[in-house]
Amino acid sequence: MSRLRTGLLSLGLLLLAPASELLAQQDDSAPPIALTYQWEQQYYGKINGVEALLYHRSFSRAKLSFADIDGDGDDDLFIGKADGRIAFFQNIGTSSKPEFRLKMEDFAAFHIELDANQQPVQLEEVIDVGSNAAPELVDIDSDGDLDLFIGSGDGSLFHYENRGNRILPRLFLKTPLYMNLKFPRNLVPRFADVNGDRNPDLLVGTGSGKVRLLLNSGVTTRALFCPDPLPGRSFDPNCIHFPQDISSIAPLIDASPNWVDWDRDGDFDIVVGKSNGRVNFLLNKGDRFTPHWERESQRFLYINTGGHSAPTFYDLDKDGFPELFLGSSTSRVFFFENREPLLVGLRGIPQLDLSTFTLSDPSIVLLTQACEQLRGNPECLNVLAPAFGQPITVPSLEALNAEIYRPDVSLDSTPIAMPEQEAAIQPQSEGEAETPPAQANVNVAEGQPPADPEAEIAAEDAPPAGPEAEAAPEPEETKGLLTRNRLWFSTRNFLNLTELAPNERHTKITSGDWNGDGRADLLVGSGSGRIYAYENQNSETESNWVRREFLAFAPNQRRYSAPTLADLDGDGDLDVVVGNRSGRLELILNQGDAKQPNWVVTNVHFFQIDVGNDSFPALSDLDGDADLDLLVGNGKGLVILYENKGSKTKPQFILRNTRFARSKTDGYAAPALFHWNEDEFADLVVGQRGGLLQLYSRTPRKNAPASSGWHLESDTWQSLRSESYSTPHFVDVDNDKQTDLLMGDEEGHVLFWRNAGVQKTEQLPEPEPVLVSNTLEDTEELPEQDEDVAEPVVSAPKTQEPTPPLFTLVTDQFGGIQAGRRTTPTLLDLDGDNDFDLLLGNRIGELLYLVNEGGQGATITWRLATRNFLDYRNGRYSAPVAADLDGDDDPDLLVGSANGSIRYWENKGTKQFPDFIANPAPFLGVTGGSNAVPAVLDLNNDGYSDLLVGNFEGNLRQFIRLNGQNGFRFKLMHRRFLNLDVGLGAVPSVADLNNDAQPDLVVGSDRGQLISFVPANTTEQSSPWGWVKNNEYFKELKLPLGGYPAFADLDGDGDLDMLVGTESGPLSYYRNDAQ
Repeated sequence: MSRLRTGLLSLGLLLLAPASELLAQQDDSAPPIALTYQWEQQYYGKINGVEALLYHRSFSRAKLSFADIDGDGDDDLFIGKADGRIAFFQNIGTSSKPEFRLKMEDFAAFHIELDANQQPVQLEEVIDVGSNAAPELVDIDSDGDLDLFIGSGDGSLFHYENRGNRILPRLFLKTPLYMNLKFPRNLVPRFADVNGDRNPDLLVGTGSGKVRLLLNSGVTTRALFCPDPLPGRSFDPNCIHFPQDISSIAPLIDASPNWVDWDRDGDFDIVVGKSNGRVNFLLNKGDRFTPHWERESQRFLYINTGGHSAPTFYDLDKDGFPELFLGSSTSRVFFFENREPLLVGLRGIPQLDLSTFTLSDPSIVLLTQACEQLRGNPECLNVLAPAFGQPITVPSLEALNAEIYRPDVSLDSTPIAMPEQEAAIQPQSEGEAETPPAQANVNVAEGQPPADPEAEIAAEDAPPAGPEAEAAPEPEETKGLLTRNRLWFSTRNFLNLTELAPNERHTKITSGDWNGDGRADLLVGSGSGRIYAYENQNSETESNWVRREFLAFAPNQRRYSAPTLADLDGDGDLDVVVGNRSGRLELILNQGDAKQPNWVVTNVHFFQIDVGNDSFPALSDLDGDADLDLLVGNGKGLVILYENKGSKTKPQFILRNTRFARSKTDGYAAPALFHWNEDEFADLVVGQRGGLLQLYSRTPRKNAPASSGWHLESDTWQSLRSESYSTPHFVDVDNDKQTDLLMGDEEGHVLFWRNAGVQKTEQLPEPEPVLVSNTLEDTEELPEQDEDVAEPVVSAPKTQEPTPPLFTLVTDQFGGIQAGRRTTPTLLDLDGDNDFDLLLGNRIGELLYLVNEGGQGATITWRLATRNFLDYRNGRYSAPVAADLDGDDDPDLLVGSANGSIRYWENKGTKQFPDFIANPAPFLGVTGGSNAVPAVLDLNNDGYSDLLVGNFEGNLRQFIRLNGQNGFRFKLMHRRFLNLDVGLGAVPSVADLNNDAQPDLVVGSDRGQLISFVPANTTEQSSPWGWVKNNEYFKELKLPLGGYPAFADLDGDGDLDMLVGTESGPLSYYRNDAQ
């Protein structure tokens, strides 16, 4: 319901002394102490010299509520958001010239809980109603201060009672279900006294599209809202009013109503935002005591926000004419300024003194007063008429008044608008953009851009069109609703939001002084793969990010770019290593200098490193040998260590540990180094899919390897978080000698916490050094090389030390799965939850899909989703294989069968969310022999995937890929690849079993034997086939009959385990204990 507050900004915040001062007071011999940093979240920053709301999360589905919460005489702004939280903007301007400044992105309130001794305690926590928060402030108990109500995504109405006063509010959660009222999803509450009894009534919009009114049956100090009467339900005997339906926007959803006196007759009309981005208008044809609403428009003012409009009328400049604000499905808040046409014209006449006017008087009264100041009637018309674009021949003030105010053509009652009967004959989708008739003078001023997000803004302050383009109708012929309100579109970005990675998702930040001016500049990675570069042209206390363009950072084949800056070749300037969705690393070398970078893409598969998917690199000297080592996070949530066994000018990265610091996140690990405590060793902060941060400190023994001595300090470090996919980076943003925190997230934002110093807490005992059990052994030092010989930074083909697998049988009844005889497994993530699901072929030709419901290794729980995945029907002995056949870094699906044919489904989705589309073309003419089992790998080193097909005869057929204008196909090269004969039933499988970044080939057979082959270039042996037999991996294993192997990291320890299908049907699980 609510989450712990992460750093609420409040007046009078006590800033602690800088961390450096606090640390300097400590005795060098003192043990390490636990540190709490004072992180202050910042929101505003300069980009290209202009201050904007730069560091923020999403404001999608914004619901606005204006109220004077602090009693200073001006209204502040509360905004409910899709994430279920409330943002608070304080008005630092005046009542008539407001300036709203974001103070809290996550507004907090109090609630009472019982402690361990059953004593009540008062806790302050961030307000979080789950989703789609809709705030409304009203003095519900008539005690002189404002209480807070919040509608929520599940239809609950939260009530926060103000137990402070109008100057010092203290909001306490009283109930999450106000008066036990429960509504359909996405509740939007609005209060107003609509029947003149001085008690606030409640208007609600709901996710079902209904707008309902609950009149207050209570008294001024004690409200009473009654639920629908149902048979058998008792209700309060004081109930005199029950809910009534006012309107419905069905079949559209998510009605978002609000009040406005549009026709200025002293009662409340209603506007209703809709899911398609448009607005309905309900005119009150009753009065302020007996309201009666009728729908006047389904396209009010032809507004279109693009989706989920949420209107709020509020008189921003206190001129008596309310402006319109609209939340939308994006973070943009649309703003329409209300420029009352009469006042605009009168203010343009220098001879007039309006100080004596009562601006709310009827328009004809104001015209008469103006005329009296201008030498009376009819002479005054010579001045008044041109001020409103009318000829001086206008006969009277009444005629001029009729020209100034014209009916709104977006209303059904306006004669020029299309009648409902005609609309029924000529239906038009409510999702389509509309343009008012050319001759109509609509309330959205002429000459202004339409309120449609797709329309381009030509001028924000264009004047109204003159009369030349239209004929003025006679005053007596004017019909329809007239109003003095006239809305002019002003901006679709009222909150002044901007981003470092515009219109992107999945931001990752790195920094370094790449222009030699002594200030930290930024690179920002993104989901599209583009890298955004910003120079820091800051002052002494703030940064000014100025965009720079570099060709190497433009989108290429990379996706989800994760850059890190470091000098990899020791030439004194900064290079870039970029992680990406494929799990590989890209090297972008700086071929310029330290002041004028010239980045060039040099290697798209840096040191042949591949961590599976979503690589996130970080570079630092972890072992104290004066060169940079490499940490790489991956999509499985692991952090992997590659030690630099070369030098600072010629790095040689060797795999050392596949579970560095024993870290394991909930997915998408993003490592960053930060000196958390006062020792000499960098500590580790890891972002993850859930948005929280893990903190690991390091206390190594002397001369210990880089992977030792790590200790988990916190799984939820200081409750710092993004909404999801947190990517932390530490840098001094404001030039105060303190390391601040920047964090990217899934939605494409960048968040900023200023480091205001540290607070020492109680001393803790020194943690025992922790030796990581799966640390790989050190390798021999590389021979010294001649420093005078210029070599590229990527210098060695061999990138990782082999670690032979050590398979141990865990169970021969894996998961209790019964899938029929002759099971053939393959493992891949089919539902986007970052774990392996299971596809199984069998003798009768089914293709079973089993969902991984959680667990690791032998404890995984499996749920059968279907026995005919993709509606597979292709005969007996189905044999599925997941592999990247088309080279787009996501798994495709191939299925062999008894008749020798191979079915192919191309993945048009992603690794996490595959979308398989059948594509028979590449396999036309391909036959592998009876009981065909395919495997995919590059057999001729041309960069394209080729094909091996095992068959019943015990042989492997080799097919080479041929590329053409219309795609690719396969050509048979050998019917007996490797001259191999395993007896009966050859089953090939490809996997990197020994972590040397080279594929191994494993061939199973009906008799249960597994034979493995390694590439000849990884050994001292030679072979005309390019492969050498290696039986070391499986020689100690006793395998069941069948022998259909599949490999995947099922226990999350960073190496490949083995699953073996069998002739009898059950699966055998072998854990890899090598790491």
